[in-house]
Amino acid sequence: MTTPALRFVTDEELRGFERSISRFFWTQDFAGAEQVLLDALRDHPSSFSDICQTIPQGAVSISGWDELYAQIEALARNGSRCTAIEIDLSGHADRDVQPDGALEPGFECSYYDDSTFHFSTASREEILSQCETGTMQWTGCFLDIDNALTCDGLAKLYSTLAKYQHRYWRPRMAAPGSTAVEVPQDFVAFTLGSWFLYLRVHQALWSDLHTRGLPQRMPVVVGQHDFGPLLYSVYMAETTCDSSDASSLTPARRQAGDAASEILAERQAERSANFQSEINGAIAELRELYRLVRMFPFYRYKARNTLADQLTSQLKMWCQSQELPEVGVDWRMRKPDFERFLRQIAEARRVPSVDEALDVLHVNQLHDRWLRVARERDFDLGSRPMSLFELNLAWALKFGGPIVQDRWEHAKPYQAA
Repeated sequence: MTTPALRFVTDEELRGFERSISRFFWTQDFAGAEQVLLDALRDHPSSFSDICQTIPQGAVSISGWDELYAQIEALARNGSRCTAIEIDLSGHADRDVQPDGALEPGFECSYYDDSTFHFSTASREEILSQCETGTMQWTGCFLDIDNALTCDGLAKLYSTLAKYQHRYWRPRMAAPGSTAVEVPQDFVAFTLGSWFLYLRVHQALWSDLHTRGLPQRMPVVVGQHDFGPLLYSVYMAETTCDSSDASSLTPARRQAGDAASEILAERQAERSANFQSEINGAIAELRELYRLVRMFPFYRYKARNTLADQLTSQLKMWCQSQELPEVGVDWRMRKPDFERFLRQIAEARRVPSVDEALDVLHVNQLHDRWLRVARERDFDLGSRPMSLFELNLAWALKFGGPIVQDRWEHAKPYQAA
């Protein structure tokens, strides 16, 4: 393949080039792709060309494999068998901009089973035939998607490509009698630079798949999502890092399995802590509303009843969602009955610690936090609060008048007994 005459004046010419370069990826001839691209970049000097020639293959690294292993294991524990992964350079997953303004490209990692395509029994040729068309049967039908993997070593090139003002330009379809379009300056070099970035990413992923491996043998589709030129290829991960037979593992692979298990344990601990915090907060808000509705003076009974109805509705929703008896559950409940009901909520939600969920520390902290906000705003929380609790609190402070404001401001710490 010769490249000195590259002009990309027509869409047909550009597509022909992209198709010919894609074949190097499809046949895993990375050396051939590199030779063609570097020769063409030298024939079309630009800032893109200069950068590409300074990025050797070993300069690009992929991180996050332990997180990817952990996600495969997490799916297995939930009863789903991951049989393929798609790793896409994504226009929706850029990393944080570095202090010098550089930006590394980001990945979307999609996890698939056999429900839409028979990955576990398909040959590489079967999968590749769909990749070559750019229209894959499994697109969008993933079990899960995340940004487990990250890339390092391409920030300077990607940042320069991303800033190119004609990044989304393409030549028109050729038509009989039409005049040639003017190709933007450096567009050929930009296109070559984009494919060179693809090359370094595919090489790095291919290398890691063959050295690190995956928990089980499976195809890995590598592509792009709203990123650049259309390219999908597939590489078969034959090397495994399965930890089920620890005696057959090398120390490095055993360490990888341990890291994945540790990540899953950390995720579970974080989920438990977040769930505990969620229930702690929900009970604290119910308690604050329970005592707030009792601060209204008798002549503000209409406003009090509006807030009381809101509280009753929330209590009834808890009954319905947790299949708890609704008889006697409303804002008029005696405090011992109300506290027993809160315990029923915590137990029904199977919170990690019922005692922590019922700790009055949470409602007292909630009260103190919102009291500081109210004082800063002269007890006017505005008309568009962000949560139902804020809406109820704002209503009470506004329509309860100075008496409710004073009683709430000087309320003693909440007591469960």
